[in-house]
Amino acid sequence: MSNYAYNRVVVGVDDTAERQPVLKNAAAEARRLNAGLTVMHVFDQPVALGMAPWPLGFDQAVQESTAALEQLVTKVRAENPDLDVRSVLVVGSPAYVLVEASREAKLVVLGCRGMGGFAELLLGSVSAQTATHSHCPVLVLRPAAAEASPSAGPVLVGVDGSSASTAAIEFAFAEADARRTGLVALHCWAPAPTLSFTQEYAQAELDADGEAARVLLAKAIADWAQTYPDVTVEQRVVLDAAPESIGGT
Repeated sequence: MSNYAYNRVVVGVDDTAERQPVLKNAAAEARRLNAGLTVMHVFDQPVALGMAPWPLGFDQAVQESTAALEQLVTKVRAENPDLDVRSVLVVGSPAYVLVEASREAKLVVLGCRGMGGFAELLLGSVSAQTATHSHCPVLVLRPAAAEASPSAGPVLVGVDGSSASTAAIEFAFAEADARRTGLVALHCWAPAPTLSFTQEYAQAELDADGEAARVLLAKAIADWAQTYPDVTVEQRVVLDAAPESIGGT
């Protein structure tokens, strides 16, 4: 895998029309990171209702996918003559192959839609699994985001005070600086269980928890804000569940 992934941006593609804007974003990321671009198609072997999914056989299906991938990469090379663009087709489990590639890649780029129906659900699962277990940053592009300019909005980073959060903050500041855009640092918190018997006492504890959350966020980003003084930072502390807050930001 190292010949295809080492110090490169790896973009996973499927057989849908949505891959074009994803490839455009991946090429922009590779150029920004001064890295090569590897276009990867993972050829899975799904079992659906006990029927073979390829009428002409597995080998023929792989050959056709390989030819289609080469045509795609030829177009990417023509549109990005300054990039070292390579292709690789791997037979296996998509999430596993992408996570293995992430061990040596600088960045993995994925779309979040599949081929419609149940396959769409599967690719969503692949994106989630890759982002969860990846050894490098993962950029997952929703359709609307893939069509937009890569620097159209601020960078959003979730902060929880963990070591993983520290790595995310470092990456987020570097991204915002490179894109010449702002950064939104978001910390979501929930009140600690309380044994208070009066509303006044409960409110005091809630206020204290909120202040602790603000201090946590400020400390977490302080050093990186000094390292990247040109990045404008907006701090948001939200009393809410993290997934809903991040998704709506």
